[in-house]
Amino acid sequence: MKLLDRIFPWNLCCIACNSEQVDPESGLCAPCLQALSFPQQFICERCGREIEIRGLCADCMQDPPIFDRAMAPLLYDGIIRHLLHLLKYDNKQYLAIPLARLMAEALPAEISAQCTLITCVPLHKSRRRKRGYNQSALLAKELAKKCNLPLHENILQRVRKTEFQAHMTREERLKNMKNVFAASEKLPEGSVILLVDDIFTTGATVNDCARALKKAGAEKVFVLTVATGSQCPKDKSK
Repeated sequence: MKLLDRIFPWNLCCIACNSEQVDPESGLCAPCLQALSFPQQFICERCGREIEIRGLCADCMQDPPIFDRAMAPLLYDGIIRHLLHLLKYDNKQYLAIPLARLMAEALPAEISAQCTLITCVPLHKSRRRKRGYNQSALLAKELAKKCNLPLHENILQRVRKTEFQAHMTREERLKNMKNVFAASEKLPEGSVILLVDDIFTTGATVNDCARALKKAGAEKVFVLTVATGSQCPKDKSK
């Protein structure tokens, strides 16, 4: 993280609208805090996306993910969409600090207590070189401080470059992210990993990360992101 990103007074003005009436913990003013998109319905107990009834979504029932549970404090909409875009594409690295604080609020104490280390979804080396940083690594670094857990940033590696997924269907994303990641080291027996990324959409990326981590010896993999995508599709079999 660059020096200017470290000293930017994100706790002196709102990170979304630059208002001076800011909450120093979140970095947002009261109106922007009220405008955040929180889940309004039930949450899938496995992938963390909105569903209409309590339990598991249709996707997780039909094709259970490899990760043990995914969590996010917010929906990927409005202000959070804007802030994540700034973090990811506009070099606003300081935003990792307040966003990680929001993430920490979505991490249940009973799960945090199980975790032995934090890691993150890596970028392909060509994209890392072009962007200059990995936004997920910045979030993981701040979250590790907040949760007092060791950060092992380089456990996972991308072994092949993938296509951008913004306009892909769920099936296309799953195919695109198959066998993309590999672990660079063997994990200690009984390791419980907290895997950090910026956005959870279909879960294809973090699911392949979880596959690689469990192949390397992880007992459990929990996923934590800033936001989760749109509501799970309805179960068409009903």
